[in-house]
Formats: sequence, C-alpha cells, structure tokens
Amino acid sequence: MAAVQEPEVQLAQRLASNEKAVRIKAMKKLRKYISARSLRASGGFTGDELLKLWKGLFYCLWMQDKALLQEELSNQISTLIHNFHDLDKQLMYLESFLQTMKREWTGIDRLRMDKFYQLVRFVFRQSFDVLRRRNWESSAVGKFLELLKCHLLQNDSETPSGLLLHILDLYMTELAAVGVSFLQLIKSQFSQRLNHLPALWAPVWICFSSFIILDLHHFGLNHQEEDVHLSQGAGQLSSLSGLQHILQNCSSDPAENWDVAHDVEAS
Repeated sequence: MAAVQEPEVQLAQRLASNEKAVRIKAMKKLRKYISARSLRASGGFTGDELLKLWKGLFYCLWMQDKALLQEELSNQISTLIHNFHDLDKQLMYLESFLQTMKREWTGIDRLRMDKFYQLVRFVFRQSFDVLRRRNWESSAVGKFLELLKCHLLQNDSETPSGLLLHILDLYMTELAAVGVSFLQLIKSQFSQRLNHLPALWAPVWICFSSFIILDLHHFGLNHQEEDVHLSQGAGQLSSLSGLQHILQNCSSDPAENWDVAHDVEAS
C-alpha cells in the first residue's frame, strides 16, 4: 500500500502542474486550506511545510504566461498572507518566501525575471498591509525588521545581489503606497525633529534624502502604480554598510532609530 503524501506535498505538485486548470483549482484549494488550518487551536504550519507550499507557488508562477495573468497570479499568491490569522504565521509565510527566492533566484532566466520582480513587489506590499492592519504596532514592526535583518542584510545571509537591490528599490515606494497617512504626518512636521518617524522606515532611511520622502508622499497620495527610481541625492547604494548598521541597531523607539540613521548619514 502506497504511503499517503502530506497535503502540502500534494498541493505543491498540483500548483506546479503543466495543466492550467489544475493549477487554478489548486490555488483555490490552497487558500481555503490555509484559512481552515489557521483557525484550528492546535493547527498552524511549520517552516518546512510552508517551504513545500512555496516551492509549488514558485513553479505555479514559473508556468504562467501572459502578463495580465501573471499579475493576477502574483496578487493571489501575495494576498495568501492574509489567510493566516496569526502574525507569527504571517511572518513565517514571508520568511519562507524569502528563503525560496534566495534559493531559486539565480536559476531564473531573463525571460521570466520580470514576473518574479513583480511577485517580490506584491509580497512586500501585502506584508506592509499586514502591519498597517495592526496599526503599525511596535512589536509587529520589530518582528518584521528582525526577519529582514536575518534573511537579507546579515553578512552570512547569502542573499543574491539582484534580489537585495530589487527589494531596496521597491521598499520605500510600496511603504509609501500602503502607509500614506504616515507620509502626511511627516510632511506636516517636516521642519521639526521627526520623533514620529516609524521604526519601519529606519532600514532604508540612509538611502534616501528628505526631499525624496516628499516626492514619495505625492506618490502615495495619488496611488500611482509605477516605479519611482530613487537615485538622486540618496547616497546611492554604496550606503549598504550604513543600511546594515541601521538594521543591526534598530529599536522599537522611532526616535532612537532616527538617531541611528542620522549618525550614519553624518559619517
């Protein structure tokens, strides 16, 4: 008698199927499965189980052609994070995503790269939305920052440069689109010391000048769906060591994080 496969393995295999109808059905089933299992008192997912699911999701997008369908699928994959009803599990979903992308990134060919760029952007957008729905609680932001520090900016994180630079490129624009109310606060108090600067912004503050923040405020208010290239007056990407310093010293107190970023920028 053949051994029964784990549900995660079965779903991953169907998500990576050559047949589009099978993949579509598997995506619908996965969303229901995550919601149902997350509601169980003794339920939840392990890291290994989520990695198996993410492998299936990765190849589900790999198999998808046509730009509009790729965008729709990337949106479906990224919004799965909201089907987890616990913050720790939501962050575990993000963590498994980062682990998967780090593992698979160098194997993505140039013809498929754009759709995975889009997936990374959408996943970060929904991750910021998770924090927004929790009113940017300092504990939630702290856990998010710790995850980024561990998986992206540690010297031994083995993050492909292309993936890291893409995340740096999209980070502030997606945060601007989701956290527009905070951008309004910054603009109204721009002449003062920014004690209300969210701790979440400290990781990339060193990369951007204050005038670019005002440009992002305009971007966020108008909900424009296009890239904003933040290269002028931003210290360029040579500030990566400063970025690492900020993450390694970030606190749940926004004022303290402003001091850290300001010190690095001054140096």
